[in-house]
Amino acid sequence: ARGYSEVLGLYLCWEYEELSFYDPIAGIYLAGHLEDAAGRRAEAARADAAEARADAAEARAEAEAAERRRMEDELRRFRERFGDLGESE
Repeated sequence: ARGYSEVLGLYLCWEYEELSFYDPIAGIYLAGHLEDAAGRRAEAARADAAEARADAAEARAEAEAAERRRMEDELRRFRERFGDLGESE
């Protein structure tokens, strides 16, 4: 079923138990509320995934920095105990 709305300047179409809008000037169907909601959900999911990746990268960087500090401390303790073995005596 299809009908033209002069107020909207669009065709209102009822197909597959869903209302859609057709713009005869642009020659395209406009995104309906279901597509808009799905698009917003997909965008939110992409944003959540990007945030999770950023959080994971930050956690990795913090873990690497902590490991680097631990190794530097261990090297410092080793040098305090045994001296710098690379030095000529």
